[in-house]
Amino acid sequence: MAAHCVFNLCRDDAAHAISPGVNALLAHEREIGFEDIESYTRFSATVHRTKRQLLSFLIQMQGAGRQAMRVRRSGEREYAPQLLWNRY
Repeated sequence: MAAHCVFNLCRDDAAHAISPGVNALLAHEREIGFEDIESYTRFSATVHRTKRQLLSFLIQMQGAGRQAMRVRRSGEREYAPQLLWNRY
């Protein structure tokens, strides 16, 4: 493997060097814990807690006679849904 390749993602015969931005990004990722399994464990726990809170909220709204509806206007981006609460 060539000495200038990161994580064996480039070919062994690659002639280009790693840019300073790549090294800076790798240093930043190490600093914020991307190489530490505990970071992922904490993230997983946060996702699980948020999922439970959302589910609890939706069940509460259902108990109050409300229903979540997704409304999409023409031309609206797919990732920007609007939720409305209606009685059913």
